[in-house]
Amino acid sequence: MKKSYKIAVTILLVSMMLFSGFAFGTVSASALLPDDCEPGPIVYYLFDYYPVLPNSQASALYPGHNFVYDHRPMEATTLLSIITDPSLDDLSGQCFVLDAKLSLPNEFLLETLFEALQSIGCKTIFVTTFDLTDMANEDFMDYVDYSYQSTFGSLRSFAKNSILKVVDLYEERNNVTASIQNTAILIDKKLIDATDIDGDDITSLCEDSPFLLYLLEQLYAGTRTDQEHFSIEGVDPNDVLSALHEVHGIDIFVYAGNDQYVCLYTGQSFYSSDITSFPCIQGLAREKCLAIGFSSISSDFRGKLIDWYEQNDQSTLPMYTLEADPIIFSEDGLPTHTDTMLGQEYDWSWNEPEEFLEFLINAIGAPTGGLNNET
Repeated sequence: MKKSYKIAVTILLVSMMLFSGFAFGTVSASALLPDDCEPGPIVYYLFDYYPVLPNSQASALYPGHNFVYDHRPMEATTLLSIITDPSLDDLSGQCFVLDAKLSLPNEFLLETLFEALQSIGCKTIFVTTFDLTDMANEDFMDYVDYSYQSTFGSLRSFAKNSILKVVDLYEERNNVTASIQNTAILIDKKLIDATDIDGDDITSLCEDSPFLLYLLEQLYAGTRTDQEHFSIEGVDPNDVLSALHEVHGIDIFVYAGNDQYVCLYTGQSFYSSDITSFPCIQGLAREKCLAIGFSSISSDFRGKLIDWYEQNDQSTLPMYTLEADPIIFSEDGLPTHTDTMLGQEYDWSWNEPEEFLEFLINAIGAPTGGLNNET
């Protein structure tokens, strides 16, 4: 790292300590790598939303590698904690992926981090949904070996395939031809911040939650009788939400915590005690239902799903999860469909993992394993 950068980082660290209360003493001597990290090559993957290549696929493709996933906001304190971590040298000769989808990191800190990593022979990959022209300074790219422009493709595929799956399950269970119409959707608070729901305008909510935007897109696409492609871009999401509710009987409910659920269309709140016969919610009888969340689903939300699952027809409430953090399947019996499983059963219309893999191969070599195509 250049001496001028070291001085600047020191000044910035002191400033943050004085003005934001950043706790330097909380960084342990081995904060970056877990204690149970096996011997072998390391790919450290820092991300703020979901990784382009989830752990299940990475582990299958590279069984001899250690993929360390670090899910944190892309804030200055996050980058500073890594830059100043004594164990940063453990990544010497390894690979570091920084995946920023929700916010642009500080360009100076990016430059400092990537330069430090390259100085120890660590391959660097930068993944983002943002246009680099939106950044005030692109000098950090001088220290990036490979960059990948993400398009939220995995979110769109996940939303599309979840819809296909819930319809297929309903058709199999009832031996009828069905569509996504007349459906209740429960979403965990980790995907959508329910505190911002007012029932009048969801525009800002869609800006903060890309998943909601693409869920609306794929739900509306599923209601169309024509075969033309539908894109949510340039369309008022409020109009789409209204059409889904008023014309197609599709309602989205967001879990807000403390056993409280908020209807995205009306902004009204209700509790699980208001549900007498799932999926009849507040008098809205729905034929089909699905629950969606990140792999690190809220424990209280999952607990309520298990209650419903045990009290009702157990085939009516599957859980669909996007693998943000490595998935640990529990033995509670709740059927879980991951984005990888759904992609293998249907397709990846926007196959980000395959596109990203080309850059990863350049950084760490060709895969020695393969994906399991069984679902």
